[in-house]
Amino acid sequence: MSDNAESLHLARLVGHDVSSIVFVRDYVQLTFESDKSSFRLTCFTMPTVTMSGTTTKLGQPKYRDALCDLIDKVVQSATERPRDTLAINFNSGACLNVSLRPEDAHGPEAAMLTDEPSGKFCVVWQ
Repeated sequence: MSDNAESLHLARLVGHDVSSIVFVRDYVQLTFESDKSSFRLTCFTMPTVTMSGTTTKLGQPKYRDALCDLIDKVVQSATERPRDTLAINFNSGACLNVSLRPEDAHGPEAAMLTDEPSGKFCVVWQ
């Protein structure tokens, strides 16, 4: 799949709010919902959260709180910088980043976006 097509899939999150965050052993899932559709972003590379100029990452105090603070926030933009970062910007000014850099990888995939509730695969970023 081309980088452009992957970016188009990620852009589908615009206008959706975060409805849930699920922590699963070594990855995290964010569910994005609107009146018409919902998507699940599974992050195998743990994301960072930037709020008010402060970036919080896994292992730092309040990391889980920073992720949970995204609940009810609406996606304003979602972009991919190929082989670098997925960036999801929210109406609150917060930003969720998932690294696509090989040195940050903990497995073959960095993130996966699925259409919910059907579970149909949309795209995988490596």
